[in-house]
Amino acid sequence: MTAQLTQNELVERLVTAGIRPDDDSIDVWASYLDQKLAFPYCPRCRYWIYMPRSLCPKCWSTELDLRELSGRGTVYTFTIDRNVSELQVMGLIELADQPGLRMVAPIVDCAVDDVAIGMDVSLAWLDFRGVPVPAFAPAQAGDAK
Repeated sequence: MTAQLTQNELVERLVTAGIRPDDDSIDVWASYLDQKLAFPYCPRCRYWIYMPRSLCPKCWSTELDLRELSGRGTVYTFTIDRNVSELQVMGLIELADQPGLRMVAPIVDCAVDDVAIGMDVSLAWLDFRGVPVPAFAPAQAGDAK
């Protein structure tokens, strides 16, 4: 999808949805439009970087690649948003690709009472004003670890 968009068209689409990308996050948002979870990766020290930035916080290298992640993780912690018409669970997901690599995302396809710390989850997608955004759902028995 993003191969068809110019940089200006990509930014316009995100801004229209209320998303304000910066130079460090634009490629991550472009990966979301293709429904791929990709973050900056430092090949020098083999470190995934989230929140996106232009240099590695571990070794200070500026030679970063954007690489796709597995989409698997576990619920590190979560909160229940009761200020919406339908209860929504927001989780801090520790991604399986690197210890300590965590991102905040909605937990979907699961009853609020069934969400638990340590629960295995896998990548799902939600539509946010026409832009796909990552979410996580309980991992199925057949999902690879």
